[in-house]
Amino acid sequence: METSTHKIINTLSYLIWVQNNRLEGYQHANESLNVPSMLKPLIPEASKLSNSCRSQLLKSALLFGGKSMEDTVISWASSHAWIQVSRALRHQNLMEIYSVFENGEHATQRAYEYALKINAIPGYLHEMLNVQKQKLAEHYEFIRSAAAREAISGENTINPYNRSIESKQGLFSVSRTRL
Repeated sequence: METSTHKIINTLSYLIWVQNNRLEGYQHANESLNVPSMLKPLIPEASKLSNSCRSQLLKSALLFGGKSMEDTVISWASSHAWIQVSRALRHQNLMEIYSVFENGEHATQRAYEYALKINAIPGYLHEMLNVQKQKLAEHYEFIRSAAAREAISGENTINPYNRSIESKQGLFSVSRTRL
């Protein structure tokens, strides 16, 4: 039978793993030339938030006797939502890129919702997880609104030869201002 301490450590370990995968997804995006201009400002902020959340989670897990879990666990099943990032960036389809980031953020929100339902989590950890979830939700909403703006604009691919966006209306610069 799993004790409360084991439940807490397992829950925190799971969230650390989620943050590691999220961080890796944003690092892939940061290294890519095909990131939509609307997402570029989010990447360093999202990476910083994942590092901060991971650090808080790791400290909490260690207080309960957990082991250091610094390395990202990479397996197809475990990081499916974020592993799609590099594939989407290679295909250069804007809506697919937004969809992958949106799915990754949605998976992160679901992981926090699951963790917050664990009865063994003490109040102060519950509060910390709630705060993290709310901060992460801001990124999720930013991506959703950016995707909606892209869908309305009709743009759908990035031209790899001149780094512009192709749409039904013609070629536009990636750095153009969007309303």
